Amino acid sequence: MDPYKKKKSIEIIPENAEFELSRSLGEDSLGDESEGDDGLVLTKEIVDKIRDAVKYVAASESRRIKFAEISMSLGLKCKRLILDASTRWNSTYNMLSCAIEFKNTFLIYSTSNSWFKEYVPTDDDWERVENICSFLDVFSNVTKIISGTRYSTSNLFLSEIRRVKQVIDKKAVHLNVHIRTMARTMELKFEKYCGETNLIMSIGAVMDPMFKMKLPTFCFPTLYPIAHDSERSLSCLTNALTELYSEYCKEAKDAGKERTESSVSSSDANFFSAPRETPQGINDFESFIRETGGILEPTKSQLEEYLSEKILPSSSKFDVLGWWKENSTNFHTLFKMASDVLSIPISTMASESTFSAGSKVIEPHRSCLKAETVEVLLCGADWVRELYDLKKSK
Repeated sequence: MDPYKKKKSIEIIPENAEFELSRSLGEDSLGDESEGDDGLVLTKEIVDKIRDAVKYVAASESRRIKFAEISMSLGLKCKRLILDASTRWNSTYNMLSCAIEFKNTFLIYSTSNSWFKEYVPTDDDWERVENICSFLDVFSNVTKIISGTRYSTSNLFLSEIRRVKQVIDKKAVHLNVHIRTMARTMELKFEKYCGETNLIMSIGAVMDPMFKMKLPTFCFPTLYPIAHDSERSLSCLTNALTELYSEYCKEAKDAGKERTESSVSSSDANFFSAPRETPQGINDFESFIRETGGILEPTKSQLEEYLSEKILPSSSKFDVLGWWKENSTNFHTLFKMASDVLSIPISTMASESTFSAGSKVIEPHRSCLKAETVEVLLCGADWVRELYDLKKSK
């Protein structure tokens, strides 16, 4: 083949390595059907048509070259057709959003290839696809944010789950009947799996000095529109936060007591255990304090002190765990609690790492591997690298 023509070919990329948003939105898995799947079922005919169109172009080198030439003439030099994994809603979303960019290419190519005409969506179909993609774009972005591995995610859960709820509520009253139906179907799933307050993730937001209690106060009215439910959720969060902090204080006190006891010698222990009378002078002083009402108010706890301080300015580069490390001397007990809570990942499966690892195994010629086979290949590669102390290539 002519090298020039080879460069012009549009690459068909399988996206089997993507994962479902449903496994990131709550404490439990949503099962096999994700929220995106529910919406795409309603537009199955259009999705199948676009998928068949991508497969048709990918089936022949001459078709790919012709399609590429038309795309390049329209200024789409860097765009690539994407073949989805039909069981992954976000992979299908990527295929659809990419296909929209080739909307004019589809039309022009159909004029020179009569067989391709049956795969070209109508104007109404394209409009529906654009509406779907604008909807699912939010889900895709949220999925990537809350499944990061290089930063804390438990503090991001509350704001992102509010974002999902907000877009569902907005699309539930959309003028387009398909978008409206999709949103209402997703709304049922959302209420089922995210309708209850996720206390530990809400505490994670409070442990971020940029948010504290301000973020739950802002998010809960959207997540729980009924005023009573919102207030009740805030009350539950406050109680849970206080109880959790008390547990850490008790643990720190017990640990300190054990260290003190272990450091005291047997003779010192006998000395301190001997009964002693309180000096009369101290008794007189205590009587004076009681009579004059001069008993000091107890100082604030570390939690109260932390929450009473102003929130920090919002910054995308802010390192929440680094901030707690720097302030560990001021909040030694709260630091331990914050470290434990903020280290909890929202999802145990990260889209970035899964995609980059999976792309080396799942390629156009091996896109139909069973999940068990892919798992064997990925795990086997990791074990071999560990066994022979090999570094993973970038």
